[in-house]
Amino acid sequence: MATAVVATAFGGPEVLSLIQVPVSPPGPGEVQIEVRAAGVNPVDYKSYAGTSGADPSKLPMLLGYELSGVVVAVGDGAEGPAGSVRPGER
Repeated sequence: MATAVVATAFGGPEVLSLIQVPVSPPGPGEVQIEVRAAGVNPVDYKSYAGTSGADPSKLPMLLGYELSGVVVAVGDGAEGPAGSVRPGER
């Protein structure tokens, strides 16, 4: 399980919640990362505030598009900008 930030409605910070989500093994071309730092950008708050559209079918909305950490698992064929990706890489 992992902790995620979700918006359950459109609005301000009061609509945000922390939830536990299951973690699946990475699929083809994917990696699993142990997050060490995460960032919040204007796209995040504009999304949950509804300024980019308030389509209720997009709720609940997972937030966070920026992170750094360490690769813990690699799916088949996963590659980064420098080539293949291996567990333990940052």
